Amino acid sequence: MLLSDEELFETVYFQSLDFVDSHTDEATALSQMNDAQQTVYILSVFDAELQNGGLCQFFVNSSRTLAPYVGECLQTVGAEEHRKLLDAFVADNSIELSHLESFEIKDVSEYAAQRARYDFDSFDDAYIALPSLQEYVAAHIRANIGEF
Repeated sequence: MLLSDEELFETVYFQSLDFVDSHTDEATALSQMNDAQQTVYILSVFDAELQNGGLCQFFVNSSRTLAPYVGECLQTVGAEEHRKLLDAFVADNSIELSHLESFEIKDVSEYAAQRARYDFDSFDDAYIALPSLQEYVAAHIRANIGEF
């Protein structure tokens, strides 16, 4: 019996989370993944953060390791609208994805100040209006099933 796209996505995503958790840090785990696995992990974390709290949450929570690669991964899976949206937001706001130290916070009370820095709501609304990123990721998994 074939898994649905949603089941396939969740299975591979949770496997990648377990793999990362079994390592001392995210960068080490990523270095031991193949390209297809890296793409799925990076985009899954990106999408989960955006679905939960938006782009600001992604920048604050998880992205010093992942953010520099999101655009390339979006292109890899064919999510061009998502990539263009992210590229435009980053360019319009002069954000350097490989230098997100300014998004580090010490406690949750600092989060509101981060959200006020840029128009994250407009980005988040536009992102939610796009086709589901999980569909692109599931298609990428199916096309590269031997890599998982």
